Amino acid sequence: MSSIDVAECGVIDMDFAVGIVPSSGLRNRLVHEYEKFNDETVYSSIDQVINMYTEYMVYFKHALFMVNLYVDILWYSEGRLSHYGDADCSDGL
Repeated sequence: MSSIDVAECGVIDMDFAVGIVPSSGLRNRLVHEYEKFNDETVYSSIDQVINMYTEYMVYFKHALFMVNLYVDILWYSEGRLSHYGDADCSDGL
């Protein structure tokens, strides 16, 4: 799944997704050694890539929190949670 796909699902902002796309291609070219790279160019982009992927992880952390909250609310409404965090899993779910 590409960052564009993730943005279309509403997990990350589309502008951010478009901005991070080139890093995937760079990663593939580096890992699979498709071409030679100038070490200075790669080194100079490390901070930017770290910042972008840190932001990427913040988006996913928020998305996982929201999914977990939704599941808790759903379970509570079905009587599976007697209070927050106390799941009744006796039926194997």
